[in-house]
Amino acid sequence: MIVTELGYLEGPYLNDAYLTFLQTDSLPFQAQAQIFASNSVRTQANRRIDSGIGTVLTQVNRLISAAVQPANTQINRRITDTEIVLTQAQRRIDSGSDSLQSQISKRIDSGLNSLKTQINRRITDTEIVLTQAQRRIDSGSDSLQSQISKRIDSGLNSLKTQINRRITDTEIVLTQAQRRIDSGSDSLQSQISKRIDSGLNSLKTQINRRIDSGNSTAKTQISKRITDQELARTQIHKRIASGSKSLPMEVIRTSLSHSNCYGYLEDPYLNDVYLGNRLCVALRTQVTRIQAVVMRTQILRALYNTKLIRILHRFPSRGTSGVNWTIVVGSTAAGDFALNNVNTDIVEQVWRATSTSATIQCDTEIAQGIFLDTLAILNHNLTTSATVQLQASNSSIFATTPYAQNLITELTDMFWIEPYLPLTSYRYWRFVINDPTNTSAIQIGTIVFGSSIIFNGECIVDQVQKRKIHFSDKVKTEGFTNASNDRSLKKALSFSFKSLDYTLENYQNLNEVIDYIRTTLKALWILDPRLTSRFAVFGKMPEIPAENHRVLGATLDYIDIDITVDESL
Repeated sequence: MIVTELGYLEGPYLNDAYLTFLQTDSLPFQAQAQIFASNSVRTQANRRIDSGIGTVLTQVNRLISAAVQPANTQINRRITDTEIVLTQAQRRIDSGSDSLQSQISKRIDSGLNSLKTQINRRITDTEIVLTQAQRRIDSGSDSLQSQISKRIDSGLNSLKTQINRRITDTEIVLTQAQRRIDSGSDSLQSQISKRIDSGLNSLKTQINRRIDSGNSTAKTQISKRITDQELARTQIHKRIASGSKSLPMEVIRTSLSHSNCYGYLEDPYLNDVYLGNRLCVALRTQVTRIQAVVMRTQILRALYNTKLIRILHRFPSRGTSGVNWTIVVGSTAAGDFALNNVNTDIVEQVWRATSTSATIQCDTEIAQGIFLDTLAILNHNLTTSATVQLQASNSSIFATTPYAQNLITELTDMFWIEPYLPLTSYRYWRFVINDPTNTSAIQIGTIVFGSSIIFNGECIVDQVQKRKIHFSDKVKTEGFTNASNDRSLKKALSFSFKSLDYTLENYQNLNEVIDYIRTTLKALWILDPRLTSRFAVFGKMPEIPAENHRVLGATLDYIDIDITVDESL
């Protein structure tokens, strides 16, 4: 059992810490063994503990009483003495503050009274001075105002009189001037009217004469053109009536008139002059689509440029029979060097002349002729000093030569890109060749020309892969070896189209080319017409390219296509 007693007094009044959380632990520990021995021992231990605690409590209470009473008596005495001292101090403060306050109040009152008296005196003196000044001002201002008013009145009257006189003089001058103006203007107006009337009458007479003569001439010319158009429309109607009525589209090979279409967009917004002074040629141009409408009119949209990729996959230079070339000047060498070898895809199968000069002629065998915008002369042996002139006519004997163009000679392969859209078609084409510095006779592998598929707006990306291919003939022998014949180095080009619009003609035209040539026919691919010799290839596709479509909507379809063209195939 633990007994805890709490107190409040400590030294120096007591010798030891007393009643500060005292714990008496000895009693229960002494009796702990006897408690576990038996109940009788526990009872005796409890009695002894109780008697011990009672004795200790009695002694502690006596000690507390003996120590606390003297301390309380001393504290009470000191508190009483302090209260007496405070009472005396308060009395002195009260008596001293009353005396000091009385003296301060007296001094403040006397000082304020003296200051107030001085201020009042000065105020009175100031009022007297102000009164005198006001009197002088009043008397002076009346006199001055009277003098100023008199001077102003006299000055104004004099000025008014002078102004009235000048106004009167001005009115007299204005009256005279008005009279002169009226009389002069009437005369001048009469003269001007007479001159205008005579001039207008003369001019009107001349204009009427010119209008009458011009109308007659213009009317005659318009009537002639209308008559020509009626004749052309009559031909179209006859052809349409005689043809199959189930066909919604029809191409007529006749020479019809053409009309100009003028546009408004030019560089730098587009790559080339766009619809600017270009011709919409009816029927006789590179026709990709002709639609017959209710009015029996035919419309062709022609866009032409010399900067974007072009593909020549149909060769009207080969005619319809394939044997359409003749030699006009010169002769052909003996052996397998026929002139019609220029029509084959095998550029090694050449035509050879017997001299360094020759003139050869191509009959396209198309009555209305063809439009030539792209030309290639491949695997030739001409020197750079050779002259080659391209001529065209609709006469087989070239009675007239309406078209002649000097070509730029390049080694091995040479190309020609027409700088402007060809406006006239011709059936017969000639090549006049002269190469006096050549040590061998003229030799040419392949000639192709015609109207290309030309991209507009879209083109290939600016990365082109170009590589050389060792072209040779190899035969396996019995000794497990190869006998080869090294023929030449060929080139191959790989390029890509990115984001071609499915709805535009570029994608449709490219599909037309791929469907036509497949992997069996050669085509002339000119990636950049400005760099023809560098990026032009006459070859086949090793495989039909795949199309990667990115479809964003019904009309939002963009296609990526990677194409390879190889000359060695």
